[in-house]
Amino acid sequence: MSQASGGAAIRADLLHSFRVLGAGVLPVRVLAVGADVDLWAADEVVAGLVGVPLDDSPARLLPAGEGRFALRPAPDALPDPHAGNGPAVARRIGEDFLVTLDTCGHLVGRSAPARPPDPARLAGATDPTTRADPARPANPGGPGRPTADGDPTGTGDPDDTGRPPGPGHRDHHAHPDAPAGRDVLAYPPCAAVPTPCDFAYEVAGVVLPAVEFPHPDRVAPWLTAHRALLCGAVRANTRAGRHDLAVALAARLWSLPPGDADPAWGHELAWWAAEAAIEARRPEALADLLALSARWFADAGDFVTAEQHGVRESRARRRLGAPDGIAAALWRRAGTYRRSGHPHFALDCYRELAADYLDRGDRHGEARALAATGATLLASHRPDAAAARLDQAMRLYDGLPGTSPVERAGVLEHLGRALWRLGERGVALRRLDEALSLLVDVDDEAADRVRRTRAGLADR
Repeated sequence: MSQASGGAAIRADLLHSFRVLGAGVLPVRVLAVGADVDLWAADEVVAGLVGVPLDDSPARLLPAGEGRFALRPAPDALPDPHAGNGPAVARRIGEDFLVTLDTCGHLVGRSAPARPPDPARLAGATDPTTRADPARPANPGGPGRPTADGDPTGTGDPDDTGRPPGPGHRDHHAHPDAPAGRDVLAYPPCAAVPTPCDFAYEVAGVVLPAVEFPHPDRVAPWLTAHRALLCGAVRANTRAGRHDLAVALAARLWSLPPGDADPAWGHELAWWAAEAAIEARRPEALADLLALSARWFADAGDFVTAEQHGVRESRARRRLGAPDGIAAALWRRAGTYRRSGHPHFALDCYRELAADYLDRGDRHGEARALAATGATLLASHRPDAAAARLDQAMRLYDGLPGTSPVERAGVLEHLGRALWRLGERGVALRRLDEALSLLVDVDDEAADRVRRTRAGLADR
């Protein structure tokens, strides 16, 4: 690490820090990392360069308050940001952000959707024409917002590369309500999205003390203050050819809560993340990034973009030819459709899953797809069709040793509710009793839910 105070190399790297990020104002820490200056000396070094030309151009540092410094003239008027030592500066800044994002992830995890899907909303969204045409920009008057009642049963055409629309693309349909109910039938373990651990990157250059947060509540403000710079780091490292670092940064950003992020920021991040994965010739990483970004946009309430990214992921998985990956993408897409109030599209995914599992001879997968179909039909007020699918699923489960009791109980619970709506009260209560017997001493929360359901029905 350089210890010289205000030397030519430091001045050049300070200038590069602004250029590679495309930012007019930077915090002292980012400047210290970019210029490879000891953090304890950074304030003194940077303050000593205020008003001093950083190179032959008129670029000078000016105080911007709150530990930040501005560059004037703005960096967009400056020469190529990646000439000279620009790529090394981009790497240093990107790696420091990567370490900080890992800390953020450990403190706050990822966003948890707030509410379960509303069955009434699901039932009302049966007209396929209400779905935004994936070949057109999103219609702000499109799909309605789901509301919550606690019932647990309840796009641009991508090109062949998987690249999303460019940074200027602003398709957005915002939902402030993002459901959190994770029905075991609709969201089986195989539908889990990748995690940052799937995007390993060995950090070699970070020597500054890591950013520390006194409380998890401080993570969100830090992300808000640095959001543009974080996307800038992904962009800078993609342009600099450090694609693996750009991919790792994007994966961590997609794994954090969307918070107050502007939709344009998400679209720009998606563009550069896809570019990095494509240029790195990592098709599986591209598919994994699309899975993460689809969930992120859904959690942000932008279901139109979430559906677009889900379709792109499916196409990427099919190009890879991995059956399990193809199935996982379909499960995730179905979950997005359920959350956005489009159960008819979720049913299409489940039918495709059931057919694929049948062709592969995967009886457990077929049972899961049939059970999810039944749960979705029940939430759509189609108890007759729901009971048929759930009964078919239960027959498959009966022939599968070693399956999860929670999963089997979920099928029985939904089947009992469907039968009750059909007027078969005695059989319905027996199915609920069977579900409860599987859950006792296994899942107390689910067992209590079944008890409440049974008691409520028996009192009618």
